[in-house]
Amino acid sequence: MDIKLTEINKELTVSTGAELVYVVDVNDSTEGPNGTSKKMKLNVIQVKDDSISRDKLSNELKARVTADVSSTYAIDRSLGVVFELTMTADTTFTDANLVSGTDTNDILILLSGNFVPTFPVYWELTPTSDPYKVTVRNFLTVSTINGDTQDIIYQLQNLAT
Repeated sequence: MDIKLTEINKELTVSTGAELVYVVDVNDSTEGPNGTSKKMKLNVIQVKDDSISRDKLSNELKARVTADVSSTYAIDRSLGVVFELTMTADTTFTDANLVSGTDTNDILILLSGNFVPTFPVYWELTPTSDPYKVTVRNFLTVSTINGDTQDIIYQLQNLAT
């Protein structure tokens, strides 16, 4: 069985059970002259298989942010998932683009510098964490449990170098 979609004299035929899947986003819909058909403006996305490759992921799921930071620094979660930060002065960290609702996410921070970091007061340090050490890189795993309530925990580990 075939399904036929027509848009202003352009036809797209899709065989049911075919490997190609078309996701249709209907942007506009109006009654046709007979009252039975619809005129639709379509955006068609072709997906060749069920796999999701790294290049299909948005930056917030794959990118690494590298920066020298001082004074204040907003950790913008829409920019990446790994932050490699070098403090050049005492730095107060804040959150930007925190997930909302009951959505969750994790970010990783590699932090170094012979300065004092200050994290948001609602970030809860796990009891097994190391103290920040100025002579090595510090590895932080920051987990947002609930964005609306700012329920965030983090663990800090000192690395050998």
